[in-house]
Amino acid sequence: MTERFSVLLSIPILFVCSASIPAADPVYKSIDANGKVTYSSSPPPAQRGQQIEEVKLAPGPSQKEVEAADKRVQEIERADFERNKQLKQEQEKRNKDKEAADSELRRAQQDLEQAKIQRDSDWQFLQQGGRVLRQRYFDRVEAAEARVRKAREAQR
Repeated sequence: MTERFSVLLSIPILFVCSASIPAADPVYKSIDANGKVTYSSSPPPAQRGQQIEEVKLAPGPSQKEVEAADKRVQEIERADFERNKQLKQEQEKRNKDKEAADSELRRAQQDLEQAKIQRDSDWQFLQQGGRVLRQRYFDRVEAAEARVRKAREAQR
């Protein structure tokens, strides 16, 4: 985006520069015997083997065109600024959402570890001896695992 902006910014500058060269003043192009090209506003002294020609310059933009180009550059700069501001806000929101999702996943994983801890109240003692885990233990672990899955999905 910056490259395109630089190119767009250079267009009015070229207009202004070319507008500052009056069309009435001639420009001369000379090529010496070694092939070196030189441009100047006055004809160079004649030398042997040198080619000299007058270059016809196209007229530059009008003042109105220069002002319109300047206005367009300002509009582009303002739009670029606003777009960059919007992109920054969106990135900050994504970062904040990711941090919240990461934090939620850590809490869910900690809760799962706590849910897996077997408490005395999780056991049911059998009449014939022995014990089995009550359904509420499995329900608690399953709910904690579901929360971890949900947190992982939110993280993506």
